[in-house]
Amino acid sequence: EALALLADMAARRVNMNDFTYSAAVSACEHDSMWQHSVALFQECCLRLRQPKGILLGSVINACRHANQWSLACELLANELSKWLVLEKSIDRAPCSLPQQSLLNAGHDVSSQHQSFIAVSKPGDTSTEKVLEQLQDSIRVFGGPDVMEVSRLDLFTSGVLVIALGSSTSASFNYLAAQFAGHLVSKTYHCLCSGISLGSIGCKAVRSAPLLTIKDMDRQWAIVSNLGREALTTLRVRAGYCMTSSRGMQDESFSFLEIRLITGRAHQIRAHLASLGR
Repeated sequence: EALALLADMAARRVNMNDFTYSAAVSACEHDSMWQHSVALFQECCLRLRQPKGILLGSVINACRHANQWSLACELLANELSKWLVLEKSIDRAPCSLPQQSLLNAGHDVSSQHQSFIAVSKPGDTSTEKVLEQLQDSIRVFGGPDVMEVSRLDLFTSGVLVIALGSSTSASFNYLAAQFAGHLVSKTYHCLCSGISLGSIGCKAVRSAPLLTIKDMDRQWAIVSNLGREALTTLRVRAGYCMTSSRGMQDESFSFLEIRLITGRAHQIRAHLASLGR
């Protein structure tokens, strides 16, 4: 239906942009339709000056599902070359930030590169707040814009990878394509309450569609057949028990290592809640 709608828009001479192509490409992120995804991207390259990294990421994800790894790598390399040429044409100077100065400003820098910076996000600070604070510090040193390529929920601590450059920079689009294409591996660790999911070292897979619900300024996810496909892998790393002063076991906890095969909003909490955790 998405492809038919796109063809109808073209026939009616409706102006095509990143959003229309992204919607159509996202509808093709299945192994049986990866050729359509690539064809749409090639058409987009002809119509638009330079496609966005997130759009390329959707194409890469379709190729990944179909085990078309060589094509995915070729597309990524080709577009990186184009982004670098475009960046050079507007004379964007390379960025060099004093890491010690950022540390002194209160930023926990995990890694730093000419095109990106990785910082540690506390569990009581939002991703948006971390970016805002980092941007303010970088501007003091005459640095570039910072762009979000991945995010962590408010109460989740961990490493944030942040692109150094605007939305048209090669650094942002190259990183965005890799994250959107699920080429980046992320591991989460969490402590959850409830009956143990198994002995230490055992693995499990939770596959259940998730539906995102929004109410005013709140958003959460629930398991629903109306939702999008969601897949989570779990591994038990440790188990703990709390005992009362009378020696009675009050509550059990499991320390889990989690990997997200898909990246839905609030996926970990929703899947663990559906397991009674």
